[in-house]
Amino acid sequence: MSEIEQTLSKWNDARLKIKTLEEKMEKYKTKVKRFMEKNQTDTLNVGRYTVSKRNTVRTQLLKKDVPVDLWSKYSSRSSYESLILRERSER
Repeated sequence: MSEIEQTLSKWNDARLKIKTLEEKMEKYKTKVKRFMEKNQTDTLNVGRYTVSKRNTVRTQLLKKDVPVDLWSKYSSRSSYESLILRERSER
């Protein structure tokens, strides 16, 4: 196995571990949210931990909802580089 293939393999392993951890985090967050709802509280202080629940509002403008001239005048565009790693199935 080449050095770059080993690097890609390690990257893929890390990506899969992150996915698993994110799923676990969502499960724990859901459990805490239910507990907070059941106890009718937005703040939870237990031992070394504090959890605060807040609602965040995000305002957005969709291109389909705006006249073309306004979109052209006020929209901004940004670009960024990204690398996408996928594990290929063996054939």
